[in-house]
Amino acid sequence: MTLAGQSLSAFDRAFLWYERTHPRANPGIGALGLFDGAAPSLDDVIKWVDACLDVVPRLRCRLVHDRRHPTGLIPMPIDLTALVRESVAPADSGEAGLRATINGLLAERFTPDLPPWRLWLIHGHAPGEFATLFVAHHAICDGQSLIAIIRTFGAAAGTPMTHGDGETAGPVPPGRIVGPSPLAVVRGAASAMSSLLPPAARLGPPALHGNRDYHWAFTPADTLRKIADGYVVTVNDILLATLSGVLRDWRGSPWHDLSRRGRRLWCLMPMSARDDVELSRIGNRVSFVRVALPCGEPDPVRRIRLIAAQTAKAKAGGRRAAGAAFGRGAPTWLARAIVKIIMSPRFAHVVAANVGVGFDGTVSLGGRPMRALAPVMGLPAGRPLQVAFVTCQNDLAAGLVADARIAGTEELPSLWGRAVDELELAL
Repeated sequence: MTLAGQSLSAFDRAFLWYERTHPRANPGIGALGLFDGAAPSLDDVIKWVDACLDVVPRLRCRLVHDRRHPTGLIPMPIDLTALVRESVAPADSGEAGLRATINGLLAERFTPDLPPWRLWLIHGHAPGEFATLFVAHHAICDGQSLIAIIRTFGAAAGTPMTHGDGETAGPVPPGRIVGPSPLAVVRGAASAMSSLLPPAARLGPPALHGNRDYHWAFTPADTLRKIADGYVVTVNDILLATLSGVLRDWRGSPWHDLSRRGRRLWCLMPMSARDDVELSRIGNRVSFVRVALPCGEPDPVRRIRLIAAQTAKAKAGGRRAAGAAFGRGAPTWLARAIVKIIMSPRFAHVVAANVGVGFDGTVSLGGRPMRALAPVMGLPAGRPLQVAFVTCQNDLAAGLVADARIAGTEELPSLWGRAVDELELAL
């Protein structure tokens, strides 16, 4: 096994630093797979994972944050039975039992003596169904490279999980990465810095500890594309407009308190800073857009226009170029500052991240068809909600992670569907 080209970047290391300086933060991100059929044996799942480890060398390494290890990665012999585990949900407990089981697993912490990832095989909640939950430390991967790891798992289990723009995880071919021009980087950095003000208003009680309460919702991708085409905006604009509707109607939403004080609700939307060559590279390559969500705007059309104007201005500022350059060569102090900002509720009250296309076509695990895939985000202490999106098999999945101290989180999936319907009916 070689770690050539696999060293942690300054941004990767910054997530380790953030975890160390914010001990309540849980840095795990992941994905939930929902499958039809009898659950495979744990031995089979371990065999499929073992076949991936040489393709993704980081999965064989534990992470360190000291000067004696310049890569930040220490290869180690691993016992996969400590990393790939089985969890049995209460018998016939349905989706509620599955969700409770997942929330318990998401509360587990990574330990420094093992590679910082876990894969669980979950079953028992419903006859003829099972699930998989993969969670990895944000220092290993961002949302897009996490999907590349999952494609690699799928390929080992007998299903080529590819899509139009990406591949399974692996090293980037040498000599093919062309960075943005210095002028584009400076322009993008100036645009990103301008979005730091004004700061987001402090949220009132309850004090949020970052323990996750995870929900998921599905929408036909064609429906969202039809709405976006009808308004001549992007799908991301529609996702932000939908989230605005959810936050308007959710009884646990921070918008209610903020609107009474005349303050805006700020949303951070990460953007991939990868070029086509880097899509399968494991690590963090990210830029961002900050948007004031018009939750109180009663006209859906105007709500969409207000969002589209903000995202268009941000994209015209060239932030993707700055993100690409900083992802490859940012100094440590800058990477830490950026990670601290994007994780802070004083910069954004909520986060909405679109990972993009996960898989096209039929996907199976050892011959068992996957019904759906939903992303799982981390949740910094103090932030009430983070949402991630991924498109798989013609459905867009919204993975909604709320702080467990907030009331009414069980409403989120139905509110998501209602908000999509509102935008579609207004066409």
